[in-house]
Amino acid sequence: MNELQLRSPHPLAERAPQAPSIVEVRSRKRPGPTDGFGRGLGVNGMSPRNLLLNPAEPLPIGRGPRAKASPSGRSIASLQGTPELSGKQFNAGLKARYQAINAELASDEPETFGERAALYSKYLKNPSQQYFAVRIANSDNFPALSAERLLLLWRRKPSAASLEQIEKGLAKIDAQKDQLGPWSGLSRSPAGESLKLEAAPKKDQRNIRKKSDIEAWNLAARYVESLAGRRKVLVVQDILEIEQRLLGSEGPRILHNQPRAYSFTTNLLGSDDINYMYTFTKSGKKKLDPSDSFIPGSSKMEMLEHFCTWFKKNRDTEHPVILAAQARQLIVSIHPFMDANGRLARQIANFILMQAGYPPAHIPQEPDDKNTSVALFPLKDFEDQISPDETMMLMIKGVLRAQRELLRGPAHVD
Repeated sequence: MNELQLRSPHPLAERAPQAPSIVEVRSRKRPGPTDGFGRGLGVNGMSPRNLLLNPAEPLPIGRGPRAKASPSGRSIASLQGTPELSGKQFNAGLKARYQAINAELASDEPETFGERAALYSKYLKNPSQQYFAVRIANSDNFPALSAERLLLLWRRKPSAASLEQIEKGLAKIDAQKDQLGPWSGLSRSPAGESLKLEAAPKKDQRNIRKKSDIEAWNLAARYVESLAGRRKVLVVQDILEIEQRLLGSEGPRILHNQPRAYSFTTNLLGSDDINYMYTFTKSGKKKLDPSDSFIPGSSKMEMLEHFCTWFKKNRDTEHPVILAAQARQLIVSIHPFMDANGRLARQIANFILMQAGYPPAHIPQEPDDKNTSVALFPLKDFEDQISPDETMMLMIKGVLRAQRELLRGPAHVD
C-alpha cells in the first residue's frame, strides 16, 4: 500500500492539510452519544483497556510469559508465547477472538459488528452517503470493538524463525551501543548532528515536500530530545505538544493540564470524524478500500491515554528497541490527528530510544513498490496486515543503520 496525496471528491470529506495519504471525513453535525470503551469485552472478559495494559496476558488460557533477558538486561518476553502456548498458538487465539468479534452485537438494533462494518463500507464508497459512514463508525459499540480488534492485531507475536533474527539484531545493537557510548554523549558531536539531519524523513516525498515541513520536523526533534533527557514517561499532553511542533508551532497557548483543549490546535480527531487511506492501482488509478480505515475518531483520545499507561508499565521491562517498534506501530495505527501521524509515531519511537541511550532510528523511504507502513487496520482480515516480524525488524534495522553512520562519522553517512 502506498501513502499518496489524494483528496476525496465528496464535499463532506476533507483532506487534512499536507496529509498526503490520509483522508479525513468529517460530518456536518455531531452523532449521538457513544459508549467509547464501555461495552467492549476482550478475551476472558478483558476490556480493550486491559488488552492494552496487559499485553502479556495469555489468550485464551494460561499465565503470562516468563521474562527472557536480552543482552541489555531488558526483557523480550512480549515477543514470546507463554509457558502454555507457543507464539503460533498465541496468535491463533488472537485470530479466533478477532474473527469472533464479527458476530458480536455492535448496536441495540440488534446488529453485529460484521453487519455494521458492511454498512460502513457501503456508505463510505458512495460520496453522497459518507456522512452515514461517520455516524455508523462513531456510535454504539462499534468504536469499542474496533479498538479491541486493533489491540488484538498489535499483540501478535513474531514467528519462531524471526525471533532468532530479532534477538541477534538486538545483541548487535547493544554491543555497538557499548562501543559508541550513550546517545547523550554523541548528540552534539559532528557525527550526531549529521545523523539527525540525515535521519529526518526529508527524502519521503509523499509526506514532506516543503522546507517548512523539514523545519517543523527539526523543531519537534529538538523538543523530543529535550523531553527524553528530563522525562521518564509520556502523558497525552506530551504527545500533543510533539504534534503541535510537527505542525510548525512552538507550543499551545492554552491552560496547562487540559489536553483535550489541544484538539483545537492539533486537529485531534473526535466523534465527528473517521479517517482512512487511499491507494493507487498499478495503472495509477485512485482506489478507496473501506477496510483501510483506522479506528473511529471517538476512540482516539482514550486510546492515546491507554498508550501512555502501557508505556509507563513496560518501559523498565521491555527492550527499548522493541518498545520503540511497538509504540511506533500503535501510534500510527491509532492515527489520532489529521496530519503528521507517521512522523509523530517516529518521534515517539525516537523518544524511547534516546531515553535509553540509543540513537534515533534512521528509517529511510523505501522504493515505491514496497509497503513499509506499519499501520494496522481493524476492518481488514487478520492475516492481511503487516507482520510483527517486519514491524520489529524495520526498527532494528533503523537503529543499526544509525549506529553504523555514527561509527563511520559524518563524512560517510549513507
